[in-house]
Amino acid sequence: MNWLVECVVFFRYFGLETQVYDFLPDNLTASKALQIINVRKKVERFLNDYYSDGKIERLPLYFQQSGHSRTIIGIEKLMNGSGTLAVQNMLIFDPATDGRTIKSSLQDETTLRWRSSLCRSLDTLKDVKYQIVSVTSRLMSDIEREQSKILRGVLYSYNK
Repeated sequence: MNWLVECVVFFRYFGLETQVYDFLPDNLTASKALQIINVRKKVERFLNDYYSDGKIERLPLYFQQSGHSRTIIGIEKLMNGSGTLAVQNMLIFDPATDGRTIKSSLQDETTLRWRSSLCRSLDTLKDVKYQIVSVTSRLMSDIEREQSKILRGVLYSYNK
């Protein structure tokens, strides 16, 4: 999958290190519903690892599914009364959401209206293929920059 090539090329041109992650089902013979669940769990684990590694400042993630790209700016973890994780949402800038709506909801400090503009449940992930590009603030050396002209993705997997 090379959906986010332009994004990667842009950042690498300016010498910023990027990494491409591909999320595919482990078992292509499983039902589509099971493939979706498998890929959704991989995306969830990746986001948890990315945003929970102790670094306070993180650059956005570029998130692609077939025909639509979005920008993940964080995650929201909602706990239940016993202190265990009840729901995890992605905080997303979606170009399909009108910018004026986002701005208005963020300026409204009296309500949680911003959630409807930015929060997306992991349950909304209904495809079996996704791609994420992460950008670090580290500048590449000249040799790394030259080597980065060959795009290589990482097939993301995890142990259950």
